[in-house]
Amino acid sequence: MFDVIWVDQYIDNSENTQYYKRLKEKYIELKIITLKKTEEAINLIKNIKFVEIKVILSKSCYFEFVESFKRNILDMYIAPKIIVFTLDKEINGYKDIDIFYKYGGIANDISQVENFLNSQQNKIYLYNKLSYCTFKSDNAQLTFEYIDCKEKLMLPMFFKSLIEDTKNDNLDLYTETLYNTYSGKNDDVKELLDQILKMKNIPIEILSKFYARLYTINSDFYKNINKELRLNKIDNYILFIKTLYEGIKLKALPLSSDKILYRGAKIYNSEIDKIYDYLNKKINGLSCAIVFSKSFLSFSKERIVAESFLLGNDVINKSKVLFILEKDDNINYDLSTHEDLENISFYPNEKEVLFLPFSSFEIKEVIKKKICMKSI
Repeated sequence: MFDVIWVDQYIDNSENTQYYKRLKEKYIELKIITLKKTEEAINLIKNIKFVEIKVILSKSCYFEFVESFKRNILDMYIAPKIIVFTLDKEINGYKDIDIFYKYGGIANDISQVENFLNSQQNKIYLYNKLSYCTFKSDNAQLTFEYIDCKEKLMLPMFFKSLIEDTKNDNLDLYTETLYNTYSGKNDDVKELLDQILKMKNIPIEILSKFYARLYTINSDFYKNINKELRLNKIDNYILFIKTLYEGIKLKALPLSSDKILYRGAKIYNSEIDKIYDYLNKKINGLSCAIVFSKSFLSFSKERIVAESFLLGNDVINKSKVLFILEKDDNINYDLSTHEDLENISFYPNEKEVLFLPFSSFEIKEVIKKKICMKSI
């Protein structure tokens, strides 16, 4: 892992060698790698995830680096801070780099490079907090919203339209709010959100990966967001959901290619009875229960992983249920609302596939409380 990447085709000349030695002596704690070719730097950055990286570029490497980064942005998990180290005081087209950096600029001498390496993001501590769900209700117990005819699938489509219309302008402020609400309770959450706060104007393709990783951390965050969504309260989290939705649309968050997925969960008996009731009544001639998820739903590519979530003591009024999800061959999953988190998750061995709220399903049958369903 490297803290600083310095790219210059003349990195070995006497002047740059002297500068490098000076930086190494002054910043003993920093790991600095020097490279001659831009593509070497890009390939190195592709293998770095969810940390802060600073990049020093020569003028000759600047435009090539920016264009290459843009071409490869779907493979990136960081938005590096960069600075151009050159004697020129101005570079035409330099503003194009703004989407990648906050504290960068043009350094005309080594002291300005040192200032760049010293720079730290100043946090703004906000007073507004995301509200917590601290009460129970029957509505909060339900995983799904039940629909008696396919036409009512327009309801989740309506929520999707709300998400699509949401503006991204307040994402920096929103991340600050998440930081102030959740970072004090979990070091992993703090470290991840701290990285986002250091990257102002972070491209949505990269921010969506950070937000997706945030969801996978075992913390109050994913618990609270799902509690509130089950109560149909989406206001506090609509920017979070939209960011993941945008990441899927832009193909920064990949879809799962697995035909069958599994989910182990402890479900209220009342909801299982409701599923039985829907299947038995065959409402409006339907042979299945049509539902959409009120909250996020995590599945796994591996059945054994899903079954591991069923271990432990029994819970009063709940049953252990294995959901088996089969994808419908007639569905265009390029338009879907799920994402493969295996390469993003804090726990990659879980092989998690995450379905966003308002994803639609057909429950085909219930076998000894093992629920078979398909995505629609």
